[in-house]
Amino acid sequence: MSTFPQEIYDTVIDRCRRDVPTLLQCALTWRAWALRSRYNLYRTTTIQQQKQLYGFSQALAAAPQIADLVQELVLAPPRDDKPTIVRSAAAALAYKLPNVSKISIVQPPFMITYPGVCEHVEISLRTACCLTLFPRLTYLSLIDVPLSSFLDFARLITAPPCLTTLECR
Repeated sequence: MSTFPQEIYDTVIDRCRRDVPTLLQCALTWRAWALRSRYNLYRTTTIQQQKQLYGFSQALAAAPQIADLVQELVLAPPRDDKPTIVRSAAAALAYKLPNVSKISIVQPPFMITYPGVCEHVEISLRTACCLTLFPRLTYLSLIDVPLSSFLDFARLITAPPCLTTLECR
């Protein structure tokens, strides 16, 4: 039925990687497009709220093959929400996403970090331990994440066994 090689379709779908509605339509249009569309939809997965974490966990339970597509996990709590999503997501998804090679933890912009006013993203010992459970994690990105002590920093960079790159901004 196709007049073009699959590589042409894959290239076009790859060019739409940031356009989620288009990728969703491609995934539903033709079976040959579904795999590449899903790859682009799930390659970088962003979790911002508990509701998203729950929905993503349900999607993984319903379609376990999705787990193999996720290569980057972005944990970015919104500024008006408690940032415990970082800890929750790391713990909930550690064993479920075997191909994650990059995790980005993002402090929301303009989040007030004064004690008692608003929590900041906290990298706890438990969070660092959860990072050890991602077997292919080689790249860790911390964006505007304050670390309370040198010990927290040391735990973080020594926890993942395969970590080769640490980005701090």
